[in-house]
Amino acid sequence: MTPDILEANRQLMGAEIKYGMERLRGKGTLYELGTEITCMMRGPGTVPGTEVDNLMQNIDYVPTFLDAAGGDYTPKEMIFSEQNWHGPSNDPMRSVRTARYHLIKNFESYPSSLFPSGTEPRDEIELFDREKDPYDWHNVCR
Repeated sequence: MTPDILEANRQLMGAEIKYGMERLRGKGTLYELGTEITCMMRGPGTVPGTEVDNLMQNIDYVPTFLDAAGGDYTPKEMIFSEQNWHGPSNDPMRSVRTARYHLIKNFESYPSSLFPSGTEPRDEIELFDREKDPYDWHNVCR
């Protein structure tokens, strides 16, 4: 093997597709379709086709790289998100997501195109059970 090939076998490479899908309750929101991130990694010891369902944010890359280098890393139990300005309006939202639940705090409740009818106001607090509702459609606080 040449030195270049040996070096390539020690590298960890990654690619990320972020900002969610462009659709109803997608990109520009804190609902599931707006915050999901596809992340692909390849490196020493990775098995092609392996899927991992850990909660993750961009700040997890450095700990992931440390873990790949033999360091210690514990996956998160929850992640936090925020939105302030998107598109033509200010639409502040905050959220906390665990593997099972997704809690969203809306600071504005005006009618929104995030809902199918386009006239339904959002609740101030929204809680979704991800096991029963993986795409955040049914607020269990109602």
